[in-house]
Amino acid sequence: MSEKGTDRSAQARQERAEAQTESRVMEDLVNALLAEGMLDGYDRVTLVSPDEWRELIRIDGALAAADRLFGPHAKAHVYRWRANSGDGRAAELVFPVFPAVVQAYRLVANAGVYELATGAEGGAVPRKIGPLELMTRTLDLHEGNQEVDPDSAKRLLDMIAQTLQQTAWTLENELTGDVLPGQDASSSLLALERKAAFRDRPFHPVAKVKMGLAEADYRRYSPEFGGGITLRWMAVSRKHIVAGEGARDAEPARLLLAEEEEARVREEMEKRGLAADDYVPLPVHPWQMTGLAEHLREEMAAGVCVPLAAEAGVYHATSSLRSLMPESGEGLHVKLPLGLHSLGGLRYLSAIKLMNGGRAERLMRSALERDAELGRRLFLCDETAWWAYLPESRDLFAEAPRHLSAMLRQYPPELAADEGVRLVPMSALAVFGSSEGGHVFDEWLRSRGSRDRSGRRPAVRGSDACFLHGRPAPVPSGHDARGARTELRTGRGARAGEGTAAPRSRRAARARALAVGKRSCRPGVPAAAELSELPVPRRSRQAAFLFPDAGHSGERLRRSRQSVPLLRHPGKAAMAGAARDVGAGGRFGRADGRGATDR
Repeated sequence: MSEKGTDRSAQARQERAEAQTESRVMEDLVNALLAEGMLDGYDRVTLVSPDEWRELIRIDGALAAADRLFGPHAKAHVYRWRANSGDGRAAELVFPVFPAVVQAYRLVANAGVYELATGAEGGAVPRKIGPLELMTRTLDLHEGNQEVDPDSAKRLLDMIAQTLQQTAWTLENELTGDVLPGQDASSSLLALERKAAFRDRPFHPVAKVKMGLAEADYRRYSPEFGGGITLRWMAVSRKHIVAGEGARDAEPARLLLAEEEEARVREEMEKRGLAADDYVPLPVHPWQMTGLAEHLREEMAAGVCVPLAAEAGVYHATSSLRSLMPESGEGLHVKLPLGLHSLGGLRYLSAIKLMNGGRAERLMRSALERDAELGRRLFLCDETAWWAYLPESRDLFAEAPRHLSAMLRQYPPELAADEGVRLVPMSALAVFGSSEGGHVFDEWLRSRGSRDRSGRRPAVRGSDACFLHGRPAPVPSGHDARGARTELRTGRGARAGEGTAAPRSRRAARARALAVGKRSCRPGVPAAAELSELPVPRRSRQAAFLFPDAGHSGERLRRSRQSVPLLRHPGKAAMAGAARDVGAGGRFGRADGRGATDR
């Protein structure tokens, strides 16, 4: 293809991505506004029944023109919203909705929202508006509401603008080909994580935005672009490290790196006089490494934290961005803190979050022990191996510790070693590729050879469906609720429990070994349990230990459903209907960010 032809193709792909982006974000935004009742209780907003709408378009040419632009929408209700146009003239917004299950109404897919400039001679010509304009009109509708924080409103508009830009970058990189057929279990999980990233948190209007990432970094570190991420390393004084009960006497470098990679890290430490008995090398995301010089300035000056030049360990971002999996797809995953804003919160990983995640995991495991049926249906990831920097003061709420930590995640061996099982990020179920067979279920059916000679798809039996034998699995134990996985059985390989394949790499062997027995970590590295007697900071005594979602009190849950989305909440722009973040506190009180949940 000529250079001119290549440019035209790239431009067409960009324009198509921008159109798809606006349609998707608009649909999610309208549905969020409807779910939260943001348009309810205003005389200027009315819902018209299908019969009433048919009568209106019969006598009103402008409404009839908008109706034709809606596309197929048999028996749709229509919202009519009297508003002001950008130039102050009277206008009306119209968009079709249909009755739904999880909320009263949802926007008809790809229909759009149209503005009709009323009072114009010859009738109004419908104009399609975008998500930013719709949100601006919504804020105008709530003008005078004292609960709406102007700064949060401005931040939300900025998040929508960046969502449109970043989602368009993602959609320029179209999905091609199937994920499941022809790939082994570990490779398919990595591919499905990338697929899930195309939708991120399904149906959240600003799910894709990662505030703080420039375009080059977005394309470099986002999972949908498939680039490898080489870990950076920071040597941290053992006196300032707290570790989880699953850390044993091993270290991140030993578990995450190949022998020659670990040797490079150890060699640099030795040359710089950083004795292995005194320092622990912790992995750092390369994007995060650039900001640690500011956040850990005092620690670096005192030699408590020493950045290493060595780069070792090629990993790939999963759909949560800060959780990484090895290039081979097998072995341990590592979760690292990132100072990025996502959904109004910073994606830090402080010691208090890791401690509370361990408590959540112990509670869940105790439930499995007490309920045989639950134990058969539910699998938990092991997230007990973690390391975090803790200052001399042992202040769990200090700023610096949030920036430097690492948690390892091991998937249940009985599933990870079963080639007849494919782990599927649940958010991947909301992703449709550009081809006819782009959904993961279509791929799964083809991988099982489930098309007959006529090309028709047979009915899927309940026992063959996504929740095989009713088992959703595995679930991250306390840190990454969004990363929940379900399993698909491909028909290849042995059933879980009928034998496990030998690990194919040093990393995989150590991941397997990590699940066998728990011992205390190396002397000088305090286990998290040893901090249970630390004095509780006064500011945290009022906080309760909350688990994701289920931890809301009834009153809090009621308020979360009825409140105006842009409440006065320092440092947060809360969007109605959007996965509200819950801080987890335990006896140490509430932590900043999402507590025991993830990104």
